[in-house]
Amino acid sequence: MDQALVAEHYNRRKDEGKEGRKSSRIIRLRNLNNWIKAVLIGLHSRPGCVVLDLACGKGGDLLKFARAQVSHWVGVDHARVSLEHAVQRYNDLGPKQRSFPAHFLCGDVFGVDLEANLDLEWPAFDLVSCQFAVHYAFESEQRVRQ
Repeated sequence: MDQALVAEHYNRRKDEGKEGRKSSRIIRLRNLNNWIKAVLIGLHSRPGCVVLDLACGKGGDLLKFARAQVSHWVGVDHARVSLEHAVQRYNDLGPKQRSFPAHFLCGDVFGVDLEANLDLEWPAFDLVSCQFAVHYAFESEQRVRQ
């Protein structure tokens, strides 16, 4: 699988906004997926935890992590345009919801050495989240091991 093509696909996707998502043909499936993610984040995080969000996309889970009262959040995605949307989504959070610093890294989470690209001044991660993207790792054994 050509990862540049995957990134290009996500870069071309239009940000629909809340109203656009409501008119989606698969709104019920999206709602179920969001509920599942909210439950998983609620079960496996705790106030003050530090999160690494792999393949974070447009930052759709930022509010879920804000509700979980995380202390730091790092999002990594290889689609630059999606990351730009994530930055905007973070900036659009209210001051109460944006109570944690967020860092955004552009890169293929299964193709680069994340440890070499992370600022060692950041706290250790308590939670690593990879929602609906782990299948991209299974292109090769090397990517899975990365």
